[in-house]
Amino acid sequence: GDVNSFNPPMFGDVSGSRADLMHLGSFFKISVNNIPAGGDDMKFVFSADKRITGEFVVGLSADQPVIQTDDQVGESVTINFSNDVSKATGVFYVPVPLGTYGSVTAEILDGDQTIATRTWADQTVKRKIPKRGTMDVDYVAEINGSLYQSLQAAIDDVAEGQVINVDHDLVLDEPVVLAPGMTATIDLNGNTISGTATSASASSLVSVRSGADLTIKDGTVIFAATTPDTQWGGEGQPPYPGYANNTIRNEGVLTLENVYLENKTMKGGASYVIDNYNGARLTINDGCTIVQSGGDIAIRMFNGSAGEIDVTINGGTVSGYRAVWVQLASNTTSVAPIMKLTVTGGTLTSTDQTYNQAIYSYSYGNDMSNVLINVSGGTFNGDIALTGGANKTNLETLNISG
Repeated sequence: GDVNSFNPPMFGDVSGSRADLMHLGSFFKISVNNIPAGGDDMKFVFSADKRITGEFVVGLSADQPVIQTDDQVGESVTINFSNDVSKATGVFYVPVPLGTYGSVTAEILDGDQTIATRTWADQTVKRKIPKRGTMDVDYVAEINGSLYQSLQAAIDDVAEGQVINVDHDLVLDEPVVLAPGMTATIDLNGNTISGTATSASASSLVSVRSGADLTIKDGTVIFAATTPDTQWGGEGQPPYPGYANNTIRNEGVLTLENVYLENKTMKGGASYVIDNYNGARLTINDGCTIVQSGGDIAIRMFNGSAGEIDVTINGGTVSGYRAVWVQLASNTTSVAPIMKLTVTGGTLTSTDQTYNQAIYSYSYGNDMSNVLINVSGGTFNGDIALTGGANKTNLETLNISG
């Protein structure tokens, strides 16, 4: 009928007040773990390579009457169910005829989307001997009930205003990229995204492209480079990990809320926790920790052209050889890049015991007249260093208040 029963059919001779019952078939018992909250249109579909539904003929006069499978049509059973609990476990019973099945497959669907499937081979079902199996719904991210088996797939499918919920810790083999024009929030839900660069080329774990808008909240992002790049420093120089292995490369809008970000790459290969390029906006709010534990700079602002970079630190902690590096990257004195660093709270710490520069402002030759550093709060374990540079033209503006 409309409900699923785990009771296979039975038969019994009645003699007086006694009924001797025996099973005519058996059943598969499939346990499914990690079922997402998917509403009332979910399905469990069980398929076999032989018939398991329809009308069967049983010889009831036999000593042990049983239902045997055959090769007629009827190889699938669908069980409709609902679930509104995240990471639930469900147990599904499918009564089946006796016999040997070359393969059986269980599938979980959320609407029309398959979210888990598993196949078992060479299954012989005997009377009184059911078959048991376990399967998991394996997904890494969820958007409004839709499941994704990679974080990049979720990012590519997100609509403005939607939240990507990360289900468990992830180790990424390649960077995730937020493309131009996209807006997304990644809620890590206390989980960790990590990765290790094994190439000597420039790389990052998360890339926010120009025109994209990304918020990351409530979790951890860690990146490191381990493969030496023997050519980076030139002949006679020590090998370093690959150049510019950044935890996040930001060319768009990036907002951080209650996250821990770390770059473990050792100093020497120019690796940063957050590397901000022309046009970038970065906002760091309370509860954030930004750490360059390998000895390099935590946050870099890198601009040698006409675009603007705007970094605001409202809270949290930022620590590295330099906490923030304001770098005018070109030697064109006629270009005055717009660079704005605003600190209203938090703690900025330099781990360099020699120069001890929490904020390091430097030009390779660009005009510095559009570099503005506003400090109205926060704790500085290190100097605000306006160090000049080659052919320094005009000066930064530094405002300290409060």
